[in-house]
Amino acid sequence: QEHRDMALQRHRHHLGSRYIEVFTATVQEFMSHASTALMNYYNSVVPNGADYILRVRGLSHDKDFCEKDVVLLVGEDKTNEENVLILRHLDGTCTGEAFLFFYNEEEASSLAGTALTPDRKVQVQWSNKGEIQQCLTSLGYLSPSVTPVAPLNHSLSALSL
Repeated sequence: QEHRDMALQRHRHHLGSRYIEVFTATVQEFMSHASTALMNYYNSVVPNGADYILRVRGLSHDKDFCEKDVVLLVGEDKTNEENVLILRHLDGTCTGEAFLFFYNEEEASSLAGTALTPDRKVQVQWSNKGEIQQCLTSLGYLSPSVTPVAPLNHSLSALSL
């Protein structure tokens, strides 16, 4: 309430060289605006029909770490490169995290909660599209205005995510 009132006091004011306009909106109005842009971006990143998502943490931070490395780590019989999203900083270095997309729950369940390597602690947990959006936003691939700042391309290695 207090933050909202302070923001509304800034309506039609100048902040440096910028002119600020602040409007109240309901949650439904915000979600109808924001969800369309986010869903379009999400659908361009996630393979069609992949309803089950796993988040993998503890991967290499090496710049050369790629989707093929994740597939070899998980097992070629369980996934392929098209179903892997490696998160990268804007400079191309890996964050040590990736998302795996699956078409059925049984395939995803077989990996959830497992440590994939004996020499490195790798966590595999259930995830959802909200976590993907949060990660992409925090890394700078989605701006706070929910407009994609990187070109939409299913080949995410080209994006350096």
